[in-house]
Amino acid sequence: MNADEALLLYVDEYSRMAEEYDRRVRPRFEPVARRLVEILDPQPGEAVLEVGAGTGTATLMISPPVGPQGLVVATDLSDGQLAVLQRRASEAGASNIRAEMMDGTVLTYPRHAFTAVTSSFGIPMLRWPQTFAEAYRVLQDGGRFVFSRWLSMEWLEALTEAQKPHLTADPSPQLATLREGVQVLRDHRKSTEPSDPDLYARFTQEALEKAGFRGVRIDRETFHPGFAAVDDFLDFRLAWGYEEREWREMGGAARIAFRKDLDRVFRERFGGVEALEFRVFFASGWKG
Repeated sequence: MNADEALLLYVDEYSRMAEEYDRRVRPRFEPVARRLVEILDPQPGEAVLEVGAGTGTATLMISPPVGPQGLVVATDLSDGQLAVLQRRASEAGASNIRAEMMDGTVLTYPRHAFTAVTSSFGIPMLRWPQTFAEAYRVLQDGGRFVFSRWLSMEWLEALTEAQKPHLTADPSPQLATLREGVQVLRDHRKSTEPSDPDLYARFTQEALEKAGFRGVRIDRETFHPGFAAVDDFLDFRLAWGYEEREWREMGGAARIAFRKDLDRVFRERFGGVEALEFRVFFASGWKG
């Protein structure tokens, strides 16, 4: 299995869980999206492209300030996530939002089509420097590119550590294939991106500058998701398709043991699930 095949498997899981993801994950990410939109500062009449829009966490925040004369084009590879976004936009009466299924590394828009490009945790996992080049191409002169990415994901590493001893040794063919895909993506990331947060932020800045952006800034911020108990965290994380499949195929005793180990690991690493932090950086740059 190559990385592109693995990514499509992963995207299918986002589509499968789109409604649950919107209900259980989006609220935890809304503070990050609000901060992103503050930095983006959308103006009336602007045409904004959002890459990896998901169920529209940031999209519906950008829509009101650009107004009826403006446009927000929300792209994603997951048709399920875009379907939820479109429903939410309809319910909000946001007629200036257009959703399109699209790979963020190959944007099918002409040069100078947008005044701003943004992404809330939606920069593609593969060939993301190509997304930077595409963002630069579709921006008007003087346009801006603003996005958020994880600076580090200690909480995911803790989850993986606690979960590993309890995974089923006899996975279904579907889960076995998905496991292979997830490992391919993890190996790809290890081989192409620095693991140290400082180096990773610098790596991103250099990639933006190489794409042609000027005035590049990397702003680091910490958010507190507010998990009150391990069960809150599990409710959040099991809205991802891969984790949900692993949980579903665990036996009852394995689930109980996993939950206990997760609580223990969180306490050892962070002082408890209540102390978990989302460490994020916001990158911004200008064309021209």
